[in-house]
Amino acid sequence: MNRFLRFAILLLTTMTPAGIWAQTGGDAIIYPDYKGDVIDKFFLDIKGNAGGVGSESKATDLFVTDDMNGIRVSIYGDDSHPAHPSAGVVVASQYTTMINSIKNAKAARAGKDFYVFASKKLDGQTSFPAWTKDKATGPINVPNYVTLLTDYIMFMKDQGIELDYLAIDNENQYNEGDIMPALYRAVVDSIKSKSVSMGFKMPLFVGYEDYGPNKNNWMKTMKNNNWMDRMDIYGTHYYPNLRPLSGLKSDLGYAGNIPFWSTEPHWDAKDAVDDWDEAEDAICALWDQVDVGMTGFMWWGYARSGSIRGNLMREFSVPLKDARLIDIDDKDGRSTTTNGKLQTHAFREGNTITVFAVNNNATTSYADYGFGLSKGIIAGDVSYSQYIKANGMSPRTGTATKDGDAKFRMTLPVNSFSIFSFDIDLNSTLAKETVQTKKITAVPSVASNVLRIFGLNQFEPYSIIDITGKVQYKGHETEVDVTGYKPGVYFVKSANGGISRFIKQ
Repeated sequence: MNRFLRFAILLLTTMTPAGIWAQTGGDAIIYPDYKGDVIDKFFLDIKGNAGGVGSESKATDLFVTDDMNGIRVSIYGDDSHPAHPSAGVVVASQYTTMINSIKNAKAARAGKDFYVFASKKLDGQTSFPAWTKDKATGPINVPNYVTLLTDYIMFMKDQGIELDYLAIDNENQYNEGDIMPALYRAVVDSIKSKSVSMGFKMPLFVGYEDYGPNKNNWMKTMKNNNWMDRMDIYGTHYYPNLRPLSGLKSDLGYAGNIPFWSTEPHWDAKDAVDDWDEAEDAICALWDQVDVGMTGFMWWGYARSGSIRGNLMREFSVPLKDARLIDIDDKDGRSTTTNGKLQTHAFREGNTITVFAVNNNATTSYADYGFGLSKGIIAGDVSYSQYIKANGMSPRTGTATKDGDAKFRMTLPVNSFSIFSFDIDLNSTLAKETVQTKKITAVPSVASNVLRIFGLNQFEPYSIIDITGKVQYKGHETEVDVTGYKPGVYFVKSANGGISRFIKQ
């Protein structure tokens, strides 16, 4: 039989009503303080579907209900869309469907913020009209390509549409334009000059829009040549099967303080791959980018509904708009990137907190899992939407179980995706004042060498110290394995000054 632990309570400690519960081992801690910048851009990408906002009802769904505030559209001129056959000529019919989508979206925003982001349409090695290139296989001829771009800008202006953002290239490795940094700089400088002489609004430039970050020393070259003032937003595509996080961090190191957008995050829909695995890949790939400062995003192929991909895409995207990242520490840690592990993220918009929990593990569930606040209280109910693979694409919805004023519990089944939403109160008397006292309580386990601690403030750190003053443990877990402790007297000291003693025999 394991040694019996004998405990004696010596002193009292103060206690807020919001913290009269103890965190069980493995529970998640939510820290409400802001950690990231506001994610203020949520665009619909219609480059693959020009008619993506073909009706008023569709526009309402996307730009009112889902609160999108921008649209990413195509600059044509490729063989499949010969909209620019020569300098000064624009074939208007090539853009009719796209312009209708833009106008429907703008009308749905009804005077609220709305942005148009134009990006070169990709069509392999025929992405650029012949007259804009120096030779059949490229690269671009800067004056001629600038003419195509300004023709497009002026044409859109005549349709009542001014461009807010412009990307002059798209996945360089898959087109023949060969727009490397020197050509990029020359194009941007020429467009800036043309905007003055031609009288159009100068768009902000998004670069360099390649098939993932860290290509061809692109950002290093821009930085070393002092050309970064030609890039207003750093934008990159990001594929979940690759998750090139180290390359993204490298690029952002050169980008400095300019905004970072995920201009083409992907959520695969391959028949041969499990939908739930693809969802985990896509969500965690997006979180990679959030963690390093993403402030705008636009899914390739935003589905919204009609499939598990669509339902989850919407549920995991809409709460990010106008929110900021906050910290959460779960069972598997803040930096977990391994599929199948418990993966959580949390965001806060004003007083509303949204918590996401991905448990795409086929054998491990988390029963009655606790989520607690490091400070403040939960104001009202905690609503949830939970997708479980065994149940198909329809979620379970309801109200999570609250455990005191600052904690809630919910089982996270195998292969499940959960979304929780609640309001936080950081200012009430209940959240702030210390109004009663409670003992630090240590509860022995006869069957095992586990010390259980109760009576601490919310996630209040404490130390276990031996009779010589040596710290044996420092943290906030309420269950500590003391198997390796030598027999003797130990003290439990909380951050608020409370002390308990236990004797291990």
